[in-house]
Amino acid sequence: MEPILCANCFEFFPPSPRHKDQTHCMEPECRRAKKAAWKRHKMDTDPKFKEDQKLINKKNGLKIILVIGKSTARTIQRKLKEIEHFKQSETGVELKNGKIKPTTKQK
Repeated sequence: MEPILCANCFEFFPPSPRHKDQTHCMEPECRRAKKAAWKRHKMDTDPKFKEDQKLINKKNGLKIILVIGKSTARTIQRKLKEIEHFKQSETGVELKNGKIKPTTKQK
């Protein structure tokens, strides 16, 4: 197959025989650029995707999507509470209503 010019770094690369419409090489920077362009396009054309992204990014930049069963979700919630409790005890702060507040520790 003929080499293709990458749309990001403008270097020639050997195309994958499995991806006929390949436009970017496999360098990490080019892969990130392709993914960012896809996401921009998706945000512009798909209102449901845009709404979902707003919900995902809403709280403290947390970008986790959980599509799992109830029992697994409960387990994860318990572990997150344990981690949050550990962080609070180590740093002397607590989280209330999504805001960090200093705690008064008693000795």
